Amino acid sequence: MKPFSFILLCALIPIALKGQLQETRRPLLQQMQEHFALREGRTLPPQHPTKCSFSLVARIRTLGRKLTDEEKQMLHLLQTRPTCQTSILSANGHFRIHFDTTGTNAGALLYQDTVKIPNSAKEYADSIAEIFETVWEKEIVEMGYPPPPSDYGIGGDDAYDIYIIEYDGMAYGETYPDSVLNPTDPTQISSSFIKIDNDYYRYYSKGLNGARVTAAHEFFHAIQIGNYRLWLEDASPFFYEISSTWMEDEVFPAVKDYLQYVRFAFSMTDIPLNEANGLVEYGRAIFAKYLEQKFGRSVIHEIWNAIHNVPSLQAIILTLQNHQTSLESEYPEFAFWHYYTGPKADLTQFFPDGYLYPEIKIYDQIVFIPPTSQSNYELRNLAFKFFQVAKNDTKDTATLIATNVNIVSALNNATDEYPFSYLIQSNGGDETYTHLSNGWGIKLQANDPQNWKSIAFINPSTIVSYDPPYPNPFIADGMRQIIFPVWIQEATDGELAVYSSDLREIYHGQKETKMKLAKKMICWDGIMNNGLLAPSGVYYYVITVKGETRHGKIAILQK
Repeated sequence: MKPFSFILLCALIPIALKGQLQETRRPLLQQMQEHFALREGRTLPPQHPTKCSFSLVARIRTLGRKLTDEEKQMLHLLQTRPTCQTSILSANGHFRIHFDTTGTNAGALLYQDTVKIPNSAKEYADSIAEIFETVWEKEIVEMGYPPPPSDYGIGGDDAYDIYIIEYDGMAYGETYPDSVLNPTDPTQISSSFIKIDNDYYRYYSKGLNGARVTAAHEFFHAIQIGNYRLWLEDASPFFYEISSTWMEDEVFPAVKDYLQYVRFAFSMTDIPLNEANGLVEYGRAIFAKYLEQKFGRSVIHEIWNAIHNVPSLQAIILTLQNHQTSLESEYPEFAFWHYYTGPKADLTQFFPDGYLYPEIKIYDQIVFIPPTSQSNYELRNLAFKFFQVAKNDTKDTATLIATNVNIVSALNNATDEYPFSYLIQSNGGDETYTHLSNGWGIKLQANDPQNWKSIAFINPSTIVSYDPPYPNPFIADGMRQIIFPVWIQEATDGELAVYSSDLREIYHGQKETKMKLAKKMICWDGIMNNGLLAPSGVYYYVITVKGETRHGKIAILQK
């Protein structure tokens, strides 16, 4: 964790070695992560920029009195505030922004996300102040969450303190309580402060967009630990991260930084919902999006209100019961929604951003040799896996979704793998089988059938038919244009967004529709938001006209 490594270095080496600090941060960060992962018997995920420190802070605090003296000192140093050269107060007085105007930690605005603007530390701090006030307006005023408690002047006054430091792509930001709380204190609430990067130069979302999603994410952590609870009974702070990442897209929907983590959620469906590994919990912001789509945005607030009294998973269970449903019913449907993404996306019935999500990982391809077959697997609680079944001499294909909804096991944080089998009959089988339209019968068999849900269906198609863009591939030379036919003839304008293959937005703008060959259309010359031609590659496009959306892929070639 970067702030800890920074402070630890300052404690261990002379100030004269400050110039070497940047080179030694990463090894110390890795050492800290490895230390606590080894202690807890966890495996670190693949290297990826750290979203925030909350999971690690929560893990350390759950150890409570089991911490060694050395680890207690680490935690103390972790929660020590930086010392900055100056500060400003935000326009509405809610935030004090601490920053340096010179040196390693000095902030900088970016020109077209590629070049740091010299001597722009003050302008960067002004922008940060404005961003955090926008977050306050959204999360506190509009959404009704309580503000974080006062720190009684620790940072110079009662305004919430934001510290701008250099992270160099290692972490987006961090939220820390002001002091080590008594592990036996049932509330565990505390005032806090936030650290953010000084330019967001080496990030998926660069510049002020990186600052925007960090502000929304970290300030929601400040709300959480200042007003609700950090439950020691939670195996991981999974919902703290799910809801904070969800909040990014609520406050700044145009940035969509969370998309970089969605691929982990789609490829790690065998990890229980109530676990975190440093990656999957951020991608599972889509679970909050699922709940919002079905029950309204206030459902997340309802869960947080329940966290006053019970840990996260119980809070989700109780909130769903208040909506006359259950986690046992909703989690399999959530799993089913994963099918309708990418080319199969249905934006009205399933994930609103589903066209930007990857296709689900198929755990196993089952070759069905009639008349019967059996395939054996294992799955942990509150996890799911997708399977596909194909008969070797036909084009028939079925998709199967196995979901383990063993809530008791999940509440006990069990790590067991539970066995199950898929039975397939060519003649449909008896009434205990799911009967498909092609005559097959599918049955999930387990020792505890009440804890399982299976969904089986012949693969449908939800792709909307409409005129595709042309030419495709498109040669981008600054002169030619690619044409996107518009399906609503009375439309006068539309909105076009183009994303790279790794889901970075390269173009977004309002476009006037034009009439050509008796059809309305939108044209684009391949020039990105930064004024450069789009490089050769495959891109996703999204067109919105009068509230209706169409999407697909285009190929671009540069001369």
